[in-house]
Amino acid sequence: MRDIEFRGKRKLDGEWVYGDGYCTSTSEDKIKHFDIWAGSMWLEVDPESIGLYTGLKDKNSVKIFEGDIVKDKFGDIGVIIFSEEFCGWKIEYCDIGGSWKMPRNNIEVIGNIHDNPELLHTN
Repeated sequence: MRDIEFRGKRKLDGEWVYGDGYCTSTSEDKIKHFDIWAGSMWLEVDPESIGLYTGLKDKNSVKIFEGDIVKDKFGDIGVIIFSEEFCGWKIEYCDIGGSWKMPRNNIEVIGNIHDNPELLHTN
């Protein structure tokens, strides 16, 4: 069975929280409000920071979420995004261009697009 888990930055203090999610959306299909159930209470998170767990872990057994920045076995850096084309998760590479279906091993989470955007510009 696949784990469904969200993460988001809590609006109150910017701390990451993890758990089940609940959202209210607008008519334009944009998320207006998002809460994460963090064990004992619902916590409001910044909708721009929401990431879904991919169901995969990196080579160090770290959970991989949408928006994570990863480095592959060749040292290339990219961002984890969902792809309709691949019907699954892929790495959108920054410096070498292009994107590929996410491999199941030999990648390492080195940050995320919210806390570490400078990692996307490694040149």
